Amino acid sequence: MNACNRGTLGNRMSDSFQGIVTAYINNYRDSAARELRFYVVQKTLADAIQRAASCTLPGGNRHGHQRRLPCACLTEANMKLQKKMPAISRASDFHALYELVEQELNPIKGIGDLTIYDISQRIGAFLKMEPSFVYLHAGTREGARFLGVEYRTRQIELKQLPDSFYKLRPYEAEDCLCIYKYEIKKIVQQSASWDRRETAHASP
Repeated sequence: MNACNRGTLGNRMSDSFQGIVTAYINNYRDSAARELRFYVVQKTLADAIQRAASCTLPGGNRHGHQRRLPCACLTEANMKLQKKMPAISRASDFHALYELVEQELNPIKGIGDLTIYDISQRIGAFLKMEPSFVYLHAGTREGARFLGVEYRTRQIELKQLPDSFYKLRPYEAEDCLCIYKYEIKKIVQQSASWDRRETAHASP
C-alpha cells in the first residue's frame, strides 16, 4: 500500500531479485503493516468502510495513491459501500470482497484498479481477510511485465513470480512489484545482456 516509484536500493542490492525483496522487507514491510492495523482497530465495519473509502492514513491525511482524487469521488464511494455493508459483512474471502467492491466502484469516474484494490484491502484488514493472489494495477502490472509474467489479467499467483518473492505475502509482493518495478526492469535487462555475452563467447 505504499506509494509507488519510491524504491531505492544500495549497490549491493541492485543486482538480484533477492536484493529487491530484502530491500522491501527492510524499508516497507513494517510501514505497510502499520497502515493496515489502522483499519483493523476501527470500532465498526461502518467506520472501517468510511476510513477505507476516504483513503485515510493513521495520521489523518489521505493516502498518496489517492491524493489527487476529488473528495466527491471518494464520498460517492463511501456511500455506495455503506449501502452494501450487509453483503460486505458476508463476503466469504478477500476475492469475494474485492469483486463486490469492484462492482460498486467501477462506475465511479476517476476510480481505477489501484483504488479499488486499496479500498478492498483496507476493508479486508478489518474483516481479517488477506489477499491470496497478487492483484495487478498499473504499477504492479509493469513489474509483472518486466518479469515476463502474464500481466494482462486481474491477478496472478505468488508462485508465478521468481522464488525470491516467496518470502513475501501476496499483498507484500503486490507492493514490492510496484515500488521496485524499474529496478526489476534493470535486473532483467542486465541478465539478458550477460546471457548474450555468454552465448557470444561460447560460439565457435
